Amino acid sequence: MGRKSKVDRLPPDLRERVKEQLADGGPTLDEIREQIAAADVEPPTISSLHRAQQKLRRWADRAREAKAIQEAWIQELGSNPESQVGKLLQETLRLLAYQAADDMREASDAGNPIDVKAFAAISRSFLAIENGARISAERERELIAEGERRARERIDKAGRAVGLTAEQANRLRKELGGGG
Repeated sequence: MGRKSKVDRLPPDLRERVKEQLADGGPTLDEIREQIAAADVEPPTISSLHRAQQKLRRWADRAREAKAIQEAWIQELGSNPESQVGKLLQETLRLLAYQAADDMREASDAGNPIDVKAFAAISRSFLAIENGARISAERERELIAEGERRARERIDKAGRAVGLTAEQANRLRKELGGGG
């Protein structure tokens, strides 16, 4: 298990404020060190603050990339439930959510506290992905049922046009897979 970074060892309220400042890119690293020292806490080195800032930026970049990919796919595909690509998208999003959860677990194993906001976001992602998969499956079933209904209607119409009896039309529907 790795050691906590000096930023992660700061008191909780100060640590959160420092991480927000590092992520936002507002004050300089020297200004952040001065704020920490003003709180009567031994400030981390500039290198330590820089490493924490880089880590937060990588996390933010990955989150932005995943969101951009998700938005691009959704815009490209719409909500086409019968599409195999739509199903692939759901699996890709599920994988990204699992990777984020695993990264969070690794950070926790290394002694870093779990970011409650990030954990909540991952939880919402899982719920949204599973809800999307359920809705897609329901829509796919509806489309299949609608296709079967239309096929029965076409068979009936064609059967009447050529003079088939109701029994013959039923047999034809069963043979063609349109139901009985």
